Amino acid sequence: RSRTIGLLAALFYTLSVYRLIDLYTRAAVGEAMAMIFFPLVMWGMYEIFLGDIRKWYLAALGFTGILQSHVLSVELTLCFGGIFGLCCIRHLREKNRLKAMLFGAGATLLLNLGVIFPLLHHAVYPYRVFSADSTELVDGEFA
Repeated sequence: RSRTIGLLAALFYTLSVYRLIDLYTRAAVGEAMAMIFFPLVMWGMYEIFLGDIRKWYLAALGFTGILQSHVLSVELTLCFGGIFGLCCIRHLREKNRLKAMLFGAGATLLLNLGVIFPLLHHAVYPYRVFSADSTELVDGEFA
């Protein structure tokens, strides 16, 4: 609840060694962009389960930012959200908390349909990585 501690934590998070290596050594811009939204997701999850349920949109915006910038970070964020949700599941009994969580999930889904549909379409596409119709391997040589 201290503004000074919050600003110091934000400074340390922004200048952490892993983030700097991501940007300057690995040039992993997508992952670095996704990391910007991790605190927003944590704040939104806190508001849904423990704080002001009218701020459910924070989690939706955070998850949207992560999904739009780095799909692999979505897995990490969903694992975190699942663990946090299991730890705080008893708070969902309070008035309208479950409704706020469903609003957040629905808003995230609707905001990201433009990414989710092409991703699912490519996931079912039959890629032929180790063989192709015209060039089959026969005894280690191309036919």
